[in-house]
Amino acid sequence: GRISVYYLNSTFTGKIEARGGEGSIKGEDGTVVLIDTQNNILYTGHSFRFQENDSPFNFSKVILNNSKVSTEGNISLTADELVAINNSRVIIQGNSSLVTNELIIDNSSLTLDGTIILSIGILELDKSSLTLKNSSIIVIDDSLFLNDASLTFIDSQYLSVPFIILNNSKVSVKGKVEIIANEFLSSNSTLSLTNSSLIEAQNLNLTASTLEIKEEAHFNIHKSAFLSKSSLIFNNLQSLSPVFFTVPSLILDNSTVTLSGVETLDVNVIQLMNHSTLTHLPQGKIFLRLSKLTIDPTSSISADGKGYPSDSGPGRGAQAYSFYSNSGAGGGGYGGKGGNGQGTGGEGGSTYGSALMPEDLGSGGGGADHAPGGAGGCLLYTSDAADDGESVDLGGRRII
Repeated sequence: GRISVYYLNSTFTGKIEARGGEGSIKGEDGTVVLIDTQNNILYTGHSFRFQENDSPFNFSKVILNNSKVSTEGNISLTADELVAINNSRVIIQGNSSLVTNELIIDNSSLTLDGTIILSIGILELDKSSLTLKNSSIIVIDDSLFLNDASLTFIDSQYLSVPFIILNNSKVSVKGKVEIIANEFLSSNSTLSLTNSSLIEAQNLNLTASTLEIKEEAHFNIHKSAFLSKSSLIFNNLQSLSPVFFTVPSLILDNSTVTLSGVETLDVNVIQLMNHSTLTHLPQGKIFLRLSKLTIDPTSSISADGKGYPSDSGPGRGAQAYSFYSNSGAGGGGYGGKGGNGQGTGGEGGSTYGSALMPEDLGSGGGGADHAPGGAGGCLLYTSDAADDGESVDLGGRRII
């Protein structure tokens, strides 16, 4: 059935339900709505559908409280404020539009599936989830705020927002998704970009957070990126085209940036401090193009142990000549000859490659149970490298 109540004043606190007729099983939920005509507020009951034949919907406020809400056909919904609370489940589909000054999702879920145009002043998610898929266009005039929440973009999304603020939240971006923001602030959160997704921001600030960029995804920062107790991971090893991560200023404070080896880090200024590390995935390389590099005494650029696997590479160490406990395999070589194994151990690997353009991988030690190779090669193009007793750790060799 359907129940629709229009009122000027109400003190009703009971329960209203509507269902389809029963066959051998119970009928599906019907539609229940209460409309405060004095204040132009729409309250949904336990279930409701915004239907095309009732569209457009224009209200001062729409409140979805412990409701199961869906759409039927293409609808247009305009409200000064739209609130989904108390375990509400909302799905908006079709070629629909939603315009609101403030969208609040509290302990609930919202899914946009279709060619949805969403125009919002402020979007807040608290202990909730928002899923966007299949050609949604979202324009947020003020800010997107997530607290203990989940946000998922899937295929052909466009989001424009001045401020993205994440706290203890998870953001997953998959497919052809484009996100444009001025400020991107993340605390205790996880962000994952895959496929051909793109995020552009003026500034990026990560605190106790992890940002992973996979496959053909890109994250472009136009001014500065600051990481504190955070990790930035590039996992683009399967990329078929060159990958560039471009940012004028990159500052790491007790943080780690891990490159996959196929991208070039194009930065004017890099500063590593307070036990920060710039490294790469195994069998990758480090390509840096920058104007100024500053590394404090506790931090490093490290390619140690990231070369060929054990017993591999043109300079791999020889295996031990015997299995006695006092013999060992030789160490891997690259820029320097590998060390010989102890006792009757194997000989260390030979040197190879270019000293001016080190583009090879370091070789592994002899034997399957020995260490992998050292530096995969690090190319630094810089006009000014600060010399404050900093360390650059390449293939286990520390340059002071």
